[in-house]
Amino acid sequence: MFVKTILVPLDFSDCSPALVADATDMATSLGARLVLLNVVEAPSNMPAGTMIVTESGPQSATDALDNEAAGRLDAV
Repeated sequence: MFVKTILVPLDFSDCSPALVADATDMATSLGARLVLLNVVEAPSNMPAGTMIVTESGPQSATDALDNEAAGRLDAV
């Protein structure tokens, strides 16, 4: 069986770094691509188009959640 891609869902819990390390080892040994996935879910009571103020200025709440998740993925 030939594995081309390994998908690793992340919730940024304490075990996430170890999971990524193990998946990286597996992908390297198999010559596979590693894809990290984090699903960002806006709070159910947040209306579409909600704007918030962050350190970088005003932005949509969705963009702020996406940026935070992207930063956390970069750190992992």
